[in-house]
Amino acid sequence: MTRKQIDLVKNSWQQVRLLDTVVVGSLFYSRLLECHPELRPLSRSPVPEQSKKLVQMISYVIARLDTLDTVMADIQKL
Repeated sequence: MTRKQIDLVKNSWQQVRLLDTVVVGSLFYSRLLECHPELRPLSRSPVPEQSKKLVQMISYVIARLDTLDTVMADIQKL
C-alpha cells in the first residue's frame, strides 16, 4: 500500500471507531451473511461479542498497516 492509501484507511477507520462496535459489527456480519449464507454455521458467538472482536482486530491491523508483514501470521490465523 502507498503512504496515501494507508493514511486514507487510517483516517476513515477513525470515523468508524466513533460508532458503536455492535452496530459496526452487525452491519458487517449482516452483509457478509447476505452475500455468503453458507458461512452462517461458522457463527458460534453472539453477534455483539463477535462485533467487538471484529472491530478490535480491524483496529489492530489498521494500526500496523505501515508494518503489515509483522501481523500477517495473526491475520492468517483468522
